[in-house]
Amino acid sequence: MQTALTAFGRLDVVVNNAGYGDIAPFEQLSAERFKAVMDTNFYGVVNVTRAAVPLMREQRSGCILQISSVGGRLTRPGSSRTMQRNGLSEASRNLLPRSCLRSA
Repeated sequence: MQTALTAFGRLDVVVNNAGYGDIAPFEQLSAERFKAVMDTNFYGVVNVTRAAVPLMREQRSGCILQISSVGGRLTRPGSSRTMQRNGLSEASRNLLPRSCLRSA
């Protein structure tokens, strides 16, 4: 965030696109594997969004684009990716005005 602010004087767009999948069913993932997926797919997005929102609120403008994979939308019930992305999509809806949030 600081690099963008230094270079451009503001933060207009954040694209959350980091992520990967573990195809094992939720109940078969080891704690370490589940934590690694959650740290990237959930907490990575949360931490970037939490850093961007105060700046965008102060500017009174900016957009956040939350990128999901087809695996996050069309996975099997019980998949860890389904739980992560559904939770993020719902939580993001209340961060900024609806016109500033995009999900793909």
